[in-house]
Amino acid sequence: MKKSRIDYKFEEMVTSEVKIMSHLNHPNIVNFIEYQQDGLDEKKRGNKVPVSYIVLELATGGELFDYVATTGKFSEKVARFYFQQLINGLEYVHMRGVTHRDLKPENLLFDSEFNLKIADFGFAAPISGHDNSG
Repeated sequence: MKKSRIDYKFEEMVTSEVKIMSHLNHPNIVNFIEYQQDGLDEKKRGNKVPVSYIVLELATGGELFDYVATTGKFSEKVARFYFQQLINGLEYVHMRGVTHRDLKPENLLFDSEFNLKIADFGFAAPISGHDNSG
């Protein structure tokens, strides 16, 4: 993310996502690896541009949305398998006092072994609310 293009609200959302994800580590969540607020991106001509970046676990299997769109619906057995992984990940997140708030097929990814991974915690918030009002 180029620093010059980041507005206040977006920066606040990224900071919140990093804070939440840095406290989560579960087989059914795309795991957080690193965040750098003052990084530099070196261009081909040698000039350096200030950037912020987040490094996350690689989910090479793609999105649930794309998979279902190209292959069609899952059998009941396969649907139950992925639903169990989704519930395991959500239970973990909720037990840590966080709610995702943006679950949709585009935010459910597959790793290289086609295990489900919950991604995109940009709208996540504490269950108690940002102002502890619930």
